[in-house]
Amino acid sequence: MRLDLTGEELKGLMAHHHAMNGLRAQFEPLLAVFNRHAEEQEKIVARIRERVADLPKAPLSKWDFSRVDPVLFAGPVEVPEE
Repeated sequence: MRLDLTGEELKGLMAHHHAMNGLRAQFEPLLAVFNRHAEEQEKIVARIRERVADLPKAPLSKWDFSRVDPVLFAGPVEVPEE
């Protein structure tokens, strides 16, 4: 189907299209960095799960790091039972 849009419709669609392409160009490199960090984090969690046999299966997003000292990297992490 060929569609004849109004100038106003085309202006709006093209403006958003170009804006989204610009955002995508900025977002994709950041997403790649984010994914690399997520992969490394999952490797660490896998090693922890190997070391701690009875570790609850709660995902890392549910772990509570609020009692960890961010300078000394010391303190307990609370892992919910699920």
